[in-house]
Amino acid sequence: MSTGVIVLIIVAAVVLVALLAVLPAMRRRKEQRVVERKRGERADLHRGEAEQGTSRAELAESEARQARAEADVHEKRASLHERGLADDELDVDRDGVDDRAERGDERAVGGHRDTVPGDEGPADEYRDGYRDGERDVVDEAEQRRPR
Repeated sequence: MSTGVIVLIIVAAVVLVALLAVLPAMRRRKEQRVVERKRGERADLHRGEAEQGTSRAELAESEARQARAEADVHEKRASLHERGLADDELDVDRDGVDDRAERGDERAVGGHRDTVPGDEGPADEYRDGYRDGERDVVDEAEQRRPR
C-alpha cells in the first residue's frame, strides 16, 4: 500500500473517532435546549396562573371592602334609628316605597322638608342626620352637637 492510502485511512479513523466523541455532547446540548424551552414554557404558564389568581384575589378584596362599607352604612343607620335620628324613614317600607305619599304627607308628596309648617327649616334636617334631603349619614361630631 502506498503512503497516501495509509494517511487517508488514519485521517478517516481520526475523523470517525472525533465524530463519535462529539455526537453525544451535541445530543446532550440539544436535549438541554429542549429542557430549557420546556422550563420556560412551564414557568410562563405558572406566572399566568399566578397573575389570574392575584387578579381574582384583588377582585375579592374589592368586593369585601364594598361589603364592609355597606355593612358600616347599615350599622350607622341602625345607630341613627336607635337614637331616634331617622324616624322619618320609619314610613318607608323595605321595597323603598314611601307609604307617606299614600297618606297625603306633603313631605313625601313633593314638598321640601323645610317648607312643611312646624318644621324649623334646613337646620332641622342637619339635626335629623340628613343634608338637603339626602340620606347621608352625618359624622359623630355633627350628631353630638347641641339641639
